[in-house]
This record gives sequence, C-alpha cells and structure tokens, in this order.
Amino acid sequence: NSVLGLQCLNASCQTQVEVTEEEAIAAINAFTATSGLRAALCANSPVWQNQVSEYKAIRHQFWDWCYANRKQQIGIPPRIQSLEHYVDYLADFRSIAVSRDKTFYRLNNNFSFRSFMQSPHGQIGKMLDGHETTIVPRPEDICTQYGFAWLDARLHPMHGTIEDRVSCQQPPSAHLCSSAMTLGLVESLHDLVEIADLLARDQWREIRQLASIHGMNFSYPGIDVKELIIRLLTLANEGLKKRDQGEEQYLAPLFSRVETSTCPADEVLARFRKEGVQGIIGYTDMRNFSG
Repeated sequence: NSVLGLQCLNASCQTQVEVTEEEAIAAINAFTATSGLRAALCANSPVWQNQVSEYKAIRHQFWDWCYANRKQQIGIPPRIQSLEHYVDYLADFRSIAVSRDKTFYRLNNNFSFRSFMQSPHGQIGKMLDGHETTIVPRPEDICTQYGFAWLDARLHPMHGTIEDRVSCQQPPSAHLCSSAMTLGLVESLHDLVEIADLLARDQWREIRQLASIHGMNFSYPGIDVKELIIRLLTLANEGLKKRDQGEEQYLAPLFSRVETSTCPADEVLARFRKEGVQGIIGYTDMRNFSG
C-alpha cells in the first residue's frame, strides 16, 4: 500500500517523440544524461505529507524509495552502446510480469527476465487472484519488459519513440512547455549529444540529484549550470523554429525561469506556506486557464 500511495502522487509530464533507428541510441544517451538540466527547470513537487519536503522535485525520490533493490531500472543508466546493448540491459532486470490475453501474470522476481526468456519450458505465472499457469516466453515479451525501465528517458519499441520522463507535471499556465522542450531537443539531437558528452554519467547523476533538491538554485564544481540550461533551451528553441509551426512560443515560461532562477516548485511553496494545500489546488486548477 505504501508503494501504491507513493506512485499515485508521482505526477510527471512524459513526452514521446519519434526517432529513427539510427537516432535511437544517441537519443537515449543524450536525454538520460541531461535529465538533471530539465529537472531543474521543471521541478514541481516540493510538498510531501502535508509539509515542505527537502526536495523541489521529491517525486524523483519515490522511485528510490519504492524500488531500492532495482536501482539499475531508475534514473540515469550506464551509457548504452547499441540497440542490442539496450535490449540486453532490459533483460538483466529481475522479472516482474508478462502479458497474455490482456491479463498480466507475475513472474518469479528472484530471476532475471533473461532467465525467463531462455527457459524453453517457461515459468509459472500468477494472476492477481492467485491463479497460476505456465507461461512460455515469446519474443514480443520484451515490449512488456521495456515498461519496467523507469529511467529518466527510455525507448518505446512499439511506437518508435524516445520517451522523456524526468519533468514534473507543469502548471496549467505552462502546460506544454516541457513537451515543447523535448520535441525541440529531438530536432536538435546532434547538438544535444555534444552537451551530454561534456560530463561523465556519474557527474550527470549528481547534477540530477542537486536539481531534485534545489530546482534552479544550485552550483556544481567547475560547471556553469545556468549556462548549460540556457544552452539546452537555445537548442530546443532552434529545433522548434526549424519545424516552422510556431511551437517555440511554448518555451517562454522556461526562459523566464532562467531569468529569475526559479522553477514551479518555488511558486507552489510560496502558496503552500501562505494558504496550505488549498492554495496549491487553486494554483493548479485547470479551469482557471481554460478560458
């Protein structure tokens, strides 16, 4: 029940954008590495258990709390070398479930998904009602397994997309800013890769953690974090302009946040301290922005 309660509060803005097979590995590496920069801009979950938490984006911690023994499935993974490496990485996760006839069957989580896929006679799967049956592996089971990659970004094999997952849900007044940023960055993927290659994965993980705690207000040794965020937004803006759809307008709230070194969590905290939970509810009520 505690896990369910945490996940019910794990509101995020998850955006999927089509990538080609040739772009897929560059995209997964670049988007996971730079997730802390987007987290800083979009942090918006600072209240927990009816009080101010130690984090501007406490939702990022829920995964660690819920699945402390599945750290390889969370956050920023090691650098992925190829599509084959990505599939191998997913197969090394301990099993959770597979789908048959629109029903999920729980597998033995003492073994890896690879172990299930390599077992010619299958494993015993259990339904929610306790019913058990033998489940023989199928190649398409990897399409279920991918959903257990709770990374800051992941590849979606059924749709041919990169799914950007790090941003907290955004205020109604800036509802599309995070998705616009993701789309623009895919359009500027080559340049995003250059940013991602500036630091090692462990450094990017530290930046992500600092962003989760402080939003826009943190520093990192030897790195101008604000300059990197501006560079990221500039790439997104250029990518959207190339599409010539006027979508760059949705980035305006993000540029404003850079100017003021704030994120949505700061406004939430100010309202919570003044008006409590009701203040947050009023702030996020979509009816206030529906015209």
